[in-house]
Amino acid sequence: MKVPDLPPGLYDVPGPVLKYIEYLKTMIKKYKYDDLTHLPVRRDFRKALDEYAKNNNPFTLYLIDLNGLKTINDNLSYEDGDKFLLKVVNELSERGGTLFRLGGDEFTLISEREELPLISTEEYCVGRSGFEESKSAKEYFKAAEKHLKQEKLRFYEEQGICRRK
Repeated sequence: MKVPDLPPGLYDVPGPVLKYIEYLKTMIKKYKYDDLTHLPVRRDFRKALDEYAKNNNPFTLYLIDLNGLKTINDNLSYEDGDKFLLKVVNELSERGGTLFRLGGDEFTLISEREELPLISTEEYCVGRSGFEESKSAKEYFKAAEKHLKQEKLRFYEEQGICRRK
């Protein structure tokens, strides 16, 4: 979503007012988009999911959790972690749909296509919830979250990682 340009003639205002207007435009961008990925944030995801659920528009919800970001940050650097995160975001963005950053290493994608070829990989685990009429936004999220938890457990078992100490 693009922040709208100022209407014609508004640039004729005195310098301090114009600087303040530019500052407000910057703050709107920060409020609506994640600084690192430039993706819409959790707040916009909730609004979008509510709209899809309310309107009964067919869609698929994907929850995505990155694998190993903490290990990269702890053992290499936060810069390397950011590079990994951006690499995965670029790959996910190419799948279609609308990608949101929920926070940290968690993302969600809403696709109007019935099903994307989006499966768990070594880099991330995916939980999915398909379209069903009269299902609430909360139910879609819970179903995808349950599936994601199963995928994460499977991933940790396959990797021989014990998460409980």
